Order: sequence, then C-alpha cells, then structure tokens
Amino acid sequence: MRKTLVLLIASVVVLGLVSPAEAAKKSGKKSFSVSLSPKPTGTQKKYNDTSLDLSSRHAPVNTRTTIRGKVKGGKVKGKKVAIYVTNMNTQARKRTFLGSAKIGKGGYFTKRFAPSKGHAGRYKIQIVKKAGSGRRAKTKTFYIRVYEWVSLSRFYDAAASTPGLARADKEPVGSRTNERWSVSYALPGASTAVFNPAGYGCVRFNLKLGVSTASRVDAAAYTVAQPGRLLMAGTKTRGGGFDEPSRATSERIDPNLPLTVSNVGDPGSRLILGLPKMACLRPYKVAPAPR
Repeated sequence: MRKTLVLLIASVVVLGLVSPAEAAKKSGKKSFSVSLSPKPTGTQKKYNDTSLDLSSRHAPVNTRTTIRGKVKGGKVKGKKVAIYVTNMNTQARKRTFLGSAKIGKGGYFTKRFAPSKGHAGRYKIQIVKKAGSGRRAKTKTFYIRVYEWVSLSRFYDAAASTPGLARADKEPVGSRTNERWSVSYALPGASTAVFNPAGYGCVRFNLKLGVSTASRVDAAAYTVAQPGRLLMAGTKTRGGGFDEPSRATSERIDPNLPLTVSNVGDPGSRLILGLPKMACLRPYKVAPAPR
C-alpha cells in the first residue's frame, strides 16, 4: 500500500512539472502562422508600407497602403482575419477595428489602410486569426509611421523670436502667383524667427525665402539653422525669386531642436519667409500623446 502511495505522489509531481506550452504541444494543438507578404518591386502594387505621407497631393498613393499577408495552418481558405489599428501617438491609444479580410487561395488576404488627414502617428497594426480547426489563435503585429506636413505657425515661439515680427501673408517677392504665400512672416534686417517643434517627431522641413517687393534695399542675406548646425545660408535680391531647401538639406533637421530663420542683411531689407512647415509624426486633429 505504501509503495502504491509513493508511486501516486511521484506521478503528481511529474505532472506538475509539465508547462502549459508543453501540454499544448503534447496535445498536438498548434497555432496558426500569420506573416506579411514582402513588398513587390517594379510596377506592382506596394504592400505594408512602413511610412505614409498624408500631405502628398501629387502622389496620393503615398497616403494609403494595402495590408497583405498570408495565413498557414490547415484549411484556411474562406476563413477571415480581423485587423485592428492603434495610433500610438494619441493620448487615448484607442484600438480600432479596421475590418476583416477574407483568406483566399494560397492563404493570402488583403485590406486597405488609409488614415485620415490630421491623424498622423505611429500606428500599431494587429492581424488576428482566431482559434479554430483545432488550432490556437495567432496575432501578427507590425507598425506603420504616418507623417503629415504641419505649418510651423503652430510652433512659432514669440518669446524667443525678435520682438515685433509680424505675419505678412500673401506679401509678394515677385510678380508670379507662386511668389506669394498664404502663410508668411516678414523679417527685417537683423531679426530672427524661432519655431520649436520638439516632441512632434518631425523628419523634414520646407520653407521659401525671398526679398519683399516692398523692401527698401535690393538684397537680403539669410541663414536657416538649429543650435550648433547651419542648414542654409544665402543672399537674395529683390525680384530674384526665392530659395528653398533641397531634399537632402530638408532631412538634416534634429526633431528636438528649435529651427531659426534669420535676416542677417541690411536693417532696411525685408525678407519674406513663406510656407514654413515640417513633416511630423504627431497628430493634430485628435488629442496627441504628451510630449
């Protein structure tokens, strides 16, 4: 009797050492496999883009992508996956159901993702294949960064700028229609405008600089900089058009440093700073996460 009791206790101890994962493995219950399809090349449609630009007017394809993946694990054709999105750069971080996608031939599925303007951010994408057919559920997670051009007027730092700087919207630097801008600042000689986008995850800037047709002198010298780094410098003449950064220059910014634009020319000069903006990751139509 004692020998039987010892054997029973040993059996209980052995069973207690088996982990849930091992137990599931022994039972033969496997999970589904969910993977992303690689991005095609050439003229094929792009899938699972990791970076989108909501401000793209001339190439709207950059404002959306197609989530495409593959499910393995038994007979999955005709089944569905559920897709959820969460903007991690919002204060709420609300998980939203994007929709379901039917699994087709070969286990492939697709679902379009097109975030709304003003809703930039880092989106967590979750693809969920629920349990069934003797298999455990599986979730595939990846991220898509969504940028949007934001006017630097949102980041204007009046306290750090030269006192008395004024907006000069639509003030021309030439006779052509593209030489006047809806958001502009007038910078007299020896003045500086400061913009502080820290916390917005900005990756690129753009602006236009030209001498106002109302300037009392014919030329103005300018600099565009961040603390410890010069981004642009030059001289413009009245009627000589405008300068703007190259793509390489525009991507040299440090997102956590203020941007300064200065007229370092004659005190009588009048430099127009037009359409200053940055491509940022922080949304502005919903409550953003704290900076």
